[in-house]
Amino acid sequence: MVLFGVLLLVPLAVEAGGAPSKKPGGFASPNLGPGQAWDLVLPAPGTYAYHCTPHPGMRGTIMVASNATAANAAVEIKGYRFQPATTWLAPNGTIAFTNRDVVVHTATETAPESGNGNGSPASGVALTAVAAALGLALVRRRQ
Repeated sequence: MVLFGVLLLVPLAVEAGGAPSKKPGGFASPNLGPGQAWDLVLPAPGTYAYHCTPHPGMRGTIMVASNATAANAAVEIKGYRFQPATTWLAPNGTIAFTNRDVVVHTATETAPESGNGNGSPASGVALTAVAAALGLALVRRRQ
């Protein structure tokens, strides 16, 4: 039997507020502490998959469409979930992310990866890269 676990090696840094960091091809919020908010404007129609960097299992989708009626939308981060999980928005609309949880979260666009087409990590290699970026080590133990 193979068991997997996660061992925290380095504490996570908490940054309050600030401007979003722009990664190639996508958006990334700053670390959002409890009660903090961040606004994002999406000008182009399309489907934007996103996740929380410290908690990659948290996922959401923003659908920007010219026939959408909402110029503004809100997403609450609560209970380790983006609520609602799917949000519709008109082009050039603003979406406000608010952290209602007790831990730090982010809203980071998920880049599509080859092989699966849905933007989710396709293999253990992707999970290892996320863990390394967070200062985590994956621990594997055989029994």
